[in-house]
Amino acid sequence: MKTKGLFLGVCSVLVATALVLAGCDDLFTTEFTFINESSYTVTVSPSGHSDFTLRPGNSKSIKDKSSSLSFIYSPANSVKTEMNRKGKIRFVNLK
Repeated sequence: MKTKGLFLGVCSVLVATALVLAGCDDLFTTEFTFINESSYTVTVSPSGHSDFTLRPGNSKSIKDKSSSLSFIYSPANSVKTEMNRKGKIRFVNLK
């Protein structure tokens, strides 16, 4: 009977550990939000992610396992980026 109780206790600890580790994956990811506040349609190519297009007024969020994300965008000759420390990247018209 003691063996059965010990086995159930060990199984409970293993299940709890697995649940905690599965939930920890989000602790090591950063959410980046791209917001198009320009009057142009912007195409974004983030490293390690699929390209996407943002129409004026649209936004898209992606998660990455690093605290920084490199990306290219177009039209770079008409639009510039403004970034903040919270992972928000805004596209605005060049003045």
